[in-house]
Parts: sequence; C-alpha cells; structure tokens
Amino acid sequence: MRSSRVVSVAATAIAVALVVYAAVPGEFRPDSTFKGSALTGWHAVGQANWKAANGVITGTPTAPEGGWLILDKTLQDTFTFTSFRVTAGGKPGVLVRAQKTADGGLQGLFVSLAEGDVASYKLTLDAQGKEIKREKLAAPAGRGGGRGRGAGRGPTPINLHANDWNEVEILTAGEVLRPLLNATPVPASVTGDTGEGYGAIALYAGGVGEVTYQDVAWKDLNAKVTQKEQTSPRFTAQHISDLYYGWSAAIADITHDGTPDIISGPFYYQGPDYTTRHTYRKDRVYNPALEYAPDMVNFSADFNGDGWPDILASGFEEGNGNNRPLDLYINPKGESRLWSHTRVVPTLNSELILLKDIDGDGKPELLFRANNVYVWAAPDPANPAGVWPTHAISETANGGGNHGMGVGDVNKDGRLDFVTFNGWYEQPVKGSTGPWPFHPARFGNGGAEMGVYDVNGDGLTDIVTSVAAHDWGLNWYEQKKDGTFVEHVIAGDYAAKNAGGTTFSELHASAIVDMNGDGIPDFVTGKRYWSHLENYNGPDPYGQPVVYIYRTVRNAKVPGGAEFVPELVHNRSGVGSTVAIGDLNKDGKPDIATAGAFGTYLFLSKSVSR
Repeated sequence: MRSSRVVSVAATAIAVALVVYAAVPGEFRPDSTFKGSALTGWHAVGQANWKAANGVITGTPTAPEGGWLILDKTLQDTFTFTSFRVTAGGKPGVLVRAQKTADGGLQGLFVSLAEGDVASYKLTLDAQGKEIKREKLAAPAGRGGGRGRGAGRGPTPINLHANDWNEVEILTAGEVLRPLLNATPVPASVTGDTGEGYGAIALYAGGVGEVTYQDVAWKDLNAKVTQKEQTSPRFTAQHISDLYYGWSAAIADITHDGTPDIISGPFYYQGPDYTTRHTYRKDRVYNPALEYAPDMVNFSADFNGDGWPDILASGFEEGNGNNRPLDLYINPKGESRLWSHTRVVPTLNSELILLKDIDGDGKPELLFRANNVYVWAAPDPANPAGVWPTHAISETANGGGNHGMGVGDVNKDGRLDFVTFNGWYEQPVKGSTGPWPFHPARFGNGGAEMGVYDVNGDGLTDIVTSVAAHDWGLNWYEQKKDGTFVEHVIAGDYAAKNAGGTTFSELHASAIVDMNGDGIPDFVTGKRYWSHLENYNGPDPYGQPVVYIYRTVRNAKVPGGAEFVPELVHNRSGVGSTVAIGDLNKDGKPDIATAGAFGTYLFLSKSVSR
C-alpha cells in the first residue's frame, strides 16, 4: 500500500482508523474527491443502506443482491479511483457509464472486486437496482489494451488484501476499460459500446458483509488541459520545427563552418539561427495521433573519416516487426543535394541506441540489442559504407528489452562497462574474446539512457535511470563497497513523494551532462507525449510534455548522501528517444535539443542570476 494506515482491534476503533487512512490516485490528478459526511449529489437504489462520515462511505447490504450508491453526474471517458475494504462475505465493485434504460433501470460497465471474481462485465439493472443481466467483457485486440507497467512480462497475480485496504483505479477511455487493482493491471476489456456509452459512477455493496469506500475520486477525461507555456529563466526556447518528423535530435557541424547544426528527422537546421533547414533525404511529415515517424534516433559523427560529419538515421522496417535498421548518410561536403546512403546496421531490435566511445580509441561506437544479444558495432575503416561488423557484449540479453542502457566504469578498473536495467557487463581487458562477464542487478524495468557516475561523491559508481520508458519513475541506485546497490526513489507516480513535488510519466529519453558547471553530471529528461499514438495505451498520455533537468546535489543529510533537484526547462515540447546536449551558442554552457510529437525544439542557455 502507498499510504500509512492504522489497524483497529475493536469495533469501536474502526471509524478512527478509517479517518487516518488516506490514499491518493497514482495515475491521475482528480477533478473531485469525496470528503464529506453527507451523501449530497448521490442517490441509492437496491438492497443496501449507505452512510458517510469524514469522507468515508459505508454500504451495508440488506439482502445478498445488494445495492448501489450512484453519483448524480453523467460522464463518459473517466479515471475513477477508490480505496475499499470489506468484512467477511461482502462484495464490492464499481460501475461506470451507468446509463438509464427505457424501463428506468441502468446499464453500464461493472468492475467486480469481490474475492474470486475480479473481472469486468456489462451489467443491466432494473429500476429497483436488481441485476437482471451480466455479460463478461472481451479482451481488446492489438495495442489498445496494453499497458506499460508489467507489459510483456507475463500476467501478474492479482491479490485482494483481506480485512485490509485495497486500491482500485479504473480507466474508461473510448472502447477500452482498464482497471488497476493494488497497483497490478487487471486484464483490459472492450467496452462493447463502441466508446460512446456514458452515465454515472456507482459504488456497489453486496453479499453479507459491509463494504467501506474512501478517497472516492474521478477525473473527466473529456476535458483536456493545455497549460500556459513555461520556460526556465535560464533558457530561451526556440521552436525550430512545428511538425512531427521523428523522435530524435543530434548536434554536429554539418556545414563545416565552425558553428554547430541540429539534425532531426530528414533535415539539418543550420546554425547559428536554426531558421533554415536543409533536406538530406526524402521523407514527409507524420501525424503523431495515427502513425509513427520512422526516425527512432538520429546520430551524427564523421563515420567515414573524411573530416565531415555524417548522419545515422533509424526507423521501422516495413513488414519486419520491430526491426529498426540504421542507414548511413554520407555528407556531400557542402553540396546542396540529397545525400547518398547505405544500410550499415540491417538488424536492430532496441528502441534505445547509444553512441559512445566504448573502447577508448577516440571514435564512437554504437551499442544496441540485435537478435536478443547486446552488441557494439563500428564501421570498418576500409569500407565504412558497408555493413558494420558487430561484436557481442552478451551471450543473450538476459531478459533485456527495448529500453534501458548506459555506459560507464562501474567497477573503477579504467574500462567502460555496459549497463542495462537488469545488470551490468564488465568490459574485459583488451584482446579478450567472447561475451563480457555479467553482474546481475536490478535498475528499474528498462527506461532511457542510464547515468553511470558517482552520484554522492563516495568514490563508487552509481546508476541513475528512469524506471520504465512507458511508465512512471525516476530512481538512483547507490553502489556499496560490496558491489550491491541500494535504490533511492527520485520520483514515482502522483501518489509518491516526489523530489520537488514533480512527476511525469514516459521518461523515454535522457542525457547525462553537467548542466550547471559544478563538475557533477546532471540528469536531463522529460515526458514523451503519445508514445503509442493517441490513446490511453500508457500512463497519463495527455500530461504536460515537459523537459526537466534533475540537478545532482550532494548532501550528507539525506539518504544516500545525494538528492536530485528538478528544474523545469519547458512544458510544451517533451522528449522523444534522445536528448541532444551541446554548446550551440558558444557561451560555454550546455544547450538542449529535443524532438517529438510537437516538433523540434532548441533551448539555448542564457546568463541569469540564480
């Protein structure tokens, strides 16, 4: 449970305990939460007595078929939350889209929360609140019913806490009904009403035991808020492209004039003003609500050794599942034309790709997952436009996925290691062959690029990472002298205690750079907006598309000896799959470039007093 509670041992103490317990929805911020002692705005039907006191609603069945407490408000797409507890024999549940029928009854979508019957139904009641028909709802097809938390890891057992508090959140959006019980996803269902059903929210108390509800809250998803634009006083925001071409930005001096340029999608934007874009390959604009732009990442470096930066671009390969091949575009040395290109990485299965100098030769290598093996690849100097040779880091990916990778010297042996969300691979001495030794550990569930540096100044390398690319969470993991790691939460969902009172979902991209000149790396990240098109296949998809800097601040008075202080850079842009950092305006301070559903943005540093 997320909240503190008091367990009573006598019936006379139950009311006191109920008042002490309080829960907050994790997935949304409510429009309204019931806090009263009168059931104004509600009405009851069926065989149950209802009462309220200090925000606690109690339903006592007067017959096993039970009864309903119905909100006097009509809603369609909603988030609904409540915490509930049940005495022996009680049957709780929540009805949404409870619409009146021609005979004065109700028909809606019912989430049963009874022991042995946690499931979703289409339910029909008569005018007296008696159930006359129940149909189990079918599972949705395709992406629409998916969910970031636990997705792809098999079903998670759903446990009700007997004689204790439980928490349920119910998303009703379009044709999908998706409950979350005690932070565990309940299989999603198709509503069966083509997404056009509407009606009240109702609480149920049935069986032979008392059902108690608290923190009853809801949010109307039909109303979507766009916040006023905010930009950090330390940065100037420049919207260099209004349209969605991809999820990535890179920085390089493409024109060889001494001024950095920005690469994103099929264009490079020429510095220093970034108002002129040049097309280096054919492509088109995309609709982020309905389709995926091909560019998962863009990178730029001199890959063929001619002194001019080239471009690597990745995307989906039509008809080939999740393969995201990489094409190399050769800089034509200032000629104004489309660039020649060739496919250099034909098989690539991870959304996250790193470009790092892993072997210390002064040239960057690519690190990614292909065919369930982590590898690194670099061009053959004799044939840089040919397929790049790959070198295995792992024997298998050890359960690894599309997200969560980092590079750093974990064991302080002078060689850079490769970190994933489920452990780290120790780079062997030069000349060794075969996979790198693997050290299992758990660093979340696979987020964005992982920070691998000494967070608290104790001489040991720590890990900073988003917990999941398509969910909530930002953590750091403190390394101990015995090589184990201790988790420290920086931010969770809305119900968590979050650094600076700040949280957002879908931390899909990040960069690890010293942003304030104190010599300690900081963590730059943000929210990816509409990761899986315009739907609720993911948490808080309409949340503000923010960009944040989390400053690493060493502080011996806090657990682990360090804390992370968030600074909002911008709230109307977000991140995609990479965040590019570089000194674009040549003031000696890092600037930020991002790209995603709202286009491509540049955030230029400026001198301000803090």
